Amino acid sequence: MFTDDYKEYLKSDEWKQKRIDKARQMNYTCEFCGKIVVKGYHIHHKTYKHLYNEPLSDLQFLCEECHKKFHEEKSPVF
Repeated sequence: MFTDDYKEYLKSDEWKQKRIDKARQMNYTCEFCGKIVVKGYHIHHKTYKHLYNEPLSDLQFLCEECHKKFHEEKSPVF
């Protein structure tokens, strides 16, 4: 599903910084359940339209459980 370029991007310093920026913006609080997550949080792409140059508004800060639930649901209630 994902290209090698995308997998490499997720290992990049740029992506790591973007994750930190989104986490700080959301005060480490899951956007769906409100759980505070300092370690093991997930950053979900709302869209891949701006992939490799995503504004923070294209990303969602999620706990692991909500991210898993989001991808398991065909029509998420989020």
